[in-house]
Amino acid sequence: MTGIDPRHDFPELIAIGDVEIDEEHAVLQGLIEHLIESATAMIDGKRFSDTFSDLLIFLLNHFQTEETFMRNSRMPAEEQRLHKREHNRLLDALHRINKDIVRARGSAAAARLDVCEVVRREIIDHIAHYDVNMKRYLVTKGPGVPD
Repeated sequence: MTGIDPRHDFPELIAIGDVEIDEEHAVLQGLIEHLIESATAMIDGKRFSDTFSDLLIFLLNHFQTEETFMRNSRMPAEEQRLHKREHNRLLDALHRINKDIVRARGSAAAARLDVCEVVRREIIDHIAHYDVNMKRYLVTKGPGVPD
């Protein structure tokens, strides 16, 4: 595994200043930690596989939240397109991994840890390189200004 520890490094990466997105990033952190815990548990791979599926479902919904944010912000269309393309790339990569997990029934603990590392790195990289750029498009609302 890399030197990134999601329990310590992740909180600094996840905050972009939008309450909903920041809360969802915190949930992602918890799901990644849960995935790591299930990978190291010496039980059958079903729990790991189920946790990975939960992560994928949450991530898909989270990306919809981000894409709504981008549409409602002043983010340029080209930047939105690139960010959405990255969402699709990441989801495709994780779906391929999920198919492999289902096929192998999440069996080998070492393989599960490798999957955790890939997932953690991919999600952290996405947040660090794409989501933090959304900070520039936050709209500061004054008192009495409707959402």
